[in-house]
Amino acid sequence: MAGKLKVAAVGCGGIGHLHQLGYLQHPGAELVAVCDIDTAKAKTRAEELGVANWYPSIKEMLAHEECDLVDVVTADYLHFEPVMECLEAGKHVISEKPLSLYINEAEQMVAKAEEKGVYLAIDYNRRFAPGYVQARKWFDAG
Repeated sequence: MAGKLKVAAVGCGGIGHLHQLGYLQHPGAELVAVCDIDTAKAKTRAEELGVANWYPSIKEMLAHEECDLVDVVTADYLHFEPVMECLEAGKHVISEKPLSLYINEAEQMVAKAEEKGVYLAIDYNRRFAPGYVQARKWFDAG
């Protein structure tokens, strides 16, 4: 891919803020928009981070933004609808863990990504934290 990866972020809570800061700090990424159903949060976050565009709905964001990837960082029980909406629009998606609380929803998301020919990734951000690495060693050792 030539140029920077254009990222739109859905969810302006605390973890979303961390993700968004990461995109701003990465030389290969450009955070082009933030989205949250709480319009005050979306507007404030965009202003804080210097992001030009903010939206109260994914539908509106997808209609106006050219992005390569959508990062969904909503509450864990609210991943399904935003992920499906972005996949249906043909966008690559990274979702905060867990992908879903329900296996049937997770299966639908994976099937939609395959149907649309886009990537669906899950952010398991604690995988390499020291405590988790040690727990894995103990598990593997029996």
